[in-house]
Amino acid sequence: MTRTPSLTTTLRATAVSILVVAVVCTPAAVTVAAATDHAPTAAAGAPPESPSSSTDDAGWQHTEHTRPAGDIVSLSLTLPDRIPNDHPVYIHVGGADAGFLDVVRAVDTDADGTITLGINTRTLGTSTSLSPTNTENVYYSGGDTVTSGVHGRLGGDPGPRFVGPDGTQLDGFADYLAAVGLIRSADRERPTAQLTRPLQPGTYTVTATTNRTISAQARTDGATTALTSSPADGGFDTATVSLTTPGVHNITVNTAPAGAADAAPNATALAASMTDQRPPTTTDRVVIAANATGIYGHLAAIAGGPDALASGVAPSTLSTLEARTGEGVQFAVEATNSPVVKGPDSPPGIESPLEILDLSGADPAAASVYANASRGRLYVVVDPQAVADFQPSSGTDFQNLSASLTYETDPADAFQFDRGDNNIQTYYRSLLGGAGGDITIPAFPYLAPGTNETASDDFQVVTPRTRFDLRADSGDGRLLTRAQPTHVSGVTNLAPGTEATVRVSFAESNGSFGYIQRSTATVAANGTFTGTVDLPVPTVGETVTLTMFVADDTVAHTTATVTDPTRTTTAATTTPETQSETTTTSRETGGPTPGFTAVGALVAVVIVFAGVGLRRRRE
Repeated sequence: MTRTPSLTTTLRATAVSILVVAVVCTPAAVTVAAATDHAPTAAAGAPPESPSSSTDDAGWQHTEHTRPAGDIVSLSLTLPDRIPNDHPVYIHVGGADAGFLDVVRAVDTDADGTITLGINTRTLGTSTSLSPTNTENVYYSGGDTVTSGVHGRLGGDPGPRFVGPDGTQLDGFADYLAAVGLIRSADRERPTAQLTRPLQPGTYTVTATTNRTISAQARTDGATTALTSSPADGGFDTATVSLTTPGVHNITVNTAPAGAADAAPNATALAASMTDQRPPTTTDRVVIAANATGIYGHLAAIAGGPDALASGVAPSTLSTLEARTGEGVQFAVEATNSPVVKGPDSPPGIESPLEILDLSGADPAAASVYANASRGRLYVVVDPQAVADFQPSSGTDFQNLSASLTYETDPADAFQFDRGDNNIQTYYRSLLGGAGGDITIPAFPYLAPGTNETASDDFQVVTPRTRFDLRADSGDGRLLTRAQPTHVSGVTNLAPGTEATVRVSFAESNGSFGYIQRSTATVAANGTFTGTVDLPVPTVGETVTLTMFVADDTVAHTTATVTDPTRTTTAATTTPETQSETTTTSRETGGPTPGFTAVGALVAVVIVFAGVGLRRRRE
């Protein structure tokens, strides 16, 4: 006999089916399509350090490195098992044939079996008017201990032993440099006298040795006899560093969700939050991204290291580089709507009467600088709320701007360090320079005379706009359908990822009844947003105010009449109209009211059905 399912079984099956459909059909949380910080290609910027070979044995983890000159090279040396952690390793950077040599003494202080060595190729070999550039501004060693022959003293007990080509012991590192022909004599020149300009594009060797005896050896090359440095016995690996010609490749303007200019914890997080949606609004952060190389070594020296650049630095870091005129680096944001009048005593970073962004005195919350040096990306972030000239002109809802980055050279003379006492009172006499050594004449250190590079991008900053999804009634008003819960949705030109607050408020004219409902809404990649609120039954037929806030700022508001779901078929469906916007600032208090979600409602239905079935079964 065929058995008919009980009412309880049928209801339970129906409830489960409804719940499954609800879970499948419930909209997923909105995710923001984040822009990725792609590494530039060889043709478009600094390539990542990709070795042609590597080894799991002792030695350099990567044997070939390619970086733009003026940037930072990162190397890692795995020590042989036979070397105790406190045993020094001597690293030759460059050589006599390369025109520059430094010897670095490194100790594995953190006992991880590896020596970490970052080399700032812009500060390498430089000095101030008083002493060589501090080792900490040239070599970045992580948890290891590094000392330099050029940038201080090698030290150690016992220290290194330098030997001439005839086998006699030399007095020290300066005598060794004189023996290989890199300086005239230890009495007349310091080790920092090797270079007349920063280390130029070319190939340089980096050799590690465990032998503290460092020798100068004679070598016959055709009819010429030259001297070269050698680690002698104990050398266990050599890597090559190829420095390429840097340049400015492109500049783009992006948007990031509202916040202070220095809100991002680091450059990676900033890049993940930004999008190329155009144009940015006055509520968003404006992110000017330059794909450029050859400047991160100098910026790191100003900021205190590459880690500082990655985590964000004060805007004065970039303006300081600009103010060092001989370096030939200029960044600018200019207004293109109409002339911006600047006085005769403009700040050092203001070079044009149209320039509107003064980085020299800007608050980091208004403008900030980040860099991903390994990928050749420079970011200048601006909060338009805090920079008046980024706001639309009076009577308009947009501001036309242009951002640019330029490397400038002199038509005739290449960059040289200021070593001819042209400006002897300048403290950074040997780190800085300019065309022919004149620090007042621009000459980007790595470009040939007469070779300039620039990139720019025109953009607008516009007023934020929001359109709520509402239905038109038979008159001139708009309808908001009350449901459980009620979804308040729409579209906006705010940056994707923006966390906004949607508020629905109602109050009787006599004040006898009123309420406020709030919901967080995240702007999706396509500009849409959805908030969820609970509307009480008494609101049906009443007029409510819909408002969108970003932080405490009102970006849009409108009114609508609440209608019952059973009556919505009587209203004609039309394309939602653009709602009114306002720039009024609101300081409302109180948090969001939890909504009765769709899944929660269906779970309640399941419980009711199960209860009915159980009662029928008992009967």
